[in-house]
Amino acid sequence: MGQHSRAELSQELNMNVSKMRQLLKHFLDDLEDLKVDIRIKIVKQHGIIVENCNYIKYTQIRKLLITSTFEYQLIWNFFREKIKKSQDFSFNYHISNPTFYRRLNFINEGLTFYGIKLHKFMIEGNERFVRSFLMQYFYEVNYGCDFPFKKREKETILQLIGLMERKMGFNLTNDSKERLCYLWMVSKIRRENHHFLDNTLKECSEFCLNNPYFLIFKEVFSPFLSQNEFMKNEMEYLFYGFFSVHINYSSLSINHLVTVKKMLENSRCQYKKASKLYLDSLKEKLLIHLPYTDKKILQIEIYSSCMYAWLFPIPVSFELDLNYFDYIKNISIKYPEFTEYIDLILDRSRTIDPTVLNRQYIIKYIAMIIYCYKNKFSFKKNIRIAVRLRQGWIQENIITAQIFSRFKNEYNLEVSVTPEQADILITDMPNEKNKNGKVLYLYNQMLDLAKLESWLDQWPFR
Repeated sequence: MGQHSRAELSQELNMNVSKMRQLLKHFLDDLEDLKVDIRIKIVKQHGIIVENCNYIKYTQIRKLLITSTFEYQLIWNFFREKIKKSQDFSFNYHISNPTFYRRLNFINEGLTFYGIKLHKFMIEGNERFVRSFLMQYFYEVNYGCDFPFKKREKETILQLIGLMERKMGFNLTNDSKERLCYLWMVSKIRRENHHFLDNTLKECSEFCLNNPYFLIFKEVFSPFLSQNEFMKNEMEYLFYGFFSVHINYSSLSINHLVTVKKMLENSRCQYKKASKLYLDSLKEKLLIHLPYTDKKILQIEIYSSCMYAWLFPIPVSFELDLNYFDYIKNISIKYPEFTEYIDLILDRSRTIDPTVLNRQYIIKYIAMIIYCYKNKFSFKKNIRIAVRLRQGWIQENIITAQIFSRFKNEYNLEVSVTPEQADILITDMPNEKNKNGKVLYLYNQMLDLAKLESWLDQWPFR
């Protein structure tokens, strides 16, 4: 259940209270028409109360509201190229022909940002940009809800992906498969309407050159593509997309991990140049501190993220991704020494042409990496931990193993031989002192892991 005052909503929506009341009334009417099972109460003492609404219902409401708009229906129909006269569309939406063209021009003003436009009842522009926009747009609108295209088509795509996974020796995440379903369906419909990729996509052809995985992809997928002069371009584009999404690393053996990493780094593509820039920035500060497997996974993730940023150079999103800003804010407050480091990465990223790669997407991903491994970054020396217990050496080893098992991948920990040299002393003896650091006392042999973690986060102690 959520509760908000009228003043809070007015401020959030940047409108006066009177206009907000009208908007809320229309919203309640829409919910009733859409038969969505949530309840909104307006109580004078408490403001606006939302009941029986979870994230799943939120995504359903969002989809229903967006897909019922004139703008969505216009984009959908121009994409499918099913209407041939403005009068037909105007009649269905009870608007005049001049109003139709006024609203069309308004939509096109926004679409110029993406390098595309609605014209002659189709979507025009660079084919790479058209597909980039459409895939992201329909994915965002329908996220968490039903697939907007034929379910049979989705089942076929998932079967093809499953076959390729078995032949290539690794699996993709479920969300990655979902994104590929949207990309492949958008591409299929564009091909059916005679909109093809041209020979200028050297990025994709370069990636496929001498790539052993491309042979597998071609074997599986070619029977489902029309045999024409554009088939090669389409095949290379879809193969590039296959490696731009996330792999399920729990299903990936070390041998396959190394093979995929080598394949991605043995390329002269745009994504490789961008990946090198970011990997070089992370090399000394992070990569040398990571275990072998984590290092390989992180390298693959950065390669794939840069490929995704090339495939979708301009982001389409209906929600503000707060994570990126939270990560940056958290790092700048708790780890001010890395504000300069992030600024350096941002400056380097400006050398990348924004029409070639989506810099915002990559920087967001790098910020998440830095936040995830913030403790590996910030500690210039190991944190020394000493354990001294009345039970003696065996019990001390048990507690030490518990600490290292829980925190070894997050902090640079070191066992201190003597309590005097320790940064943190863990003991059950009240007389034990630590002049140079902190003392965490055990009660009934129970270790307070939450308190220990908060101390580790505060290092170095000031």
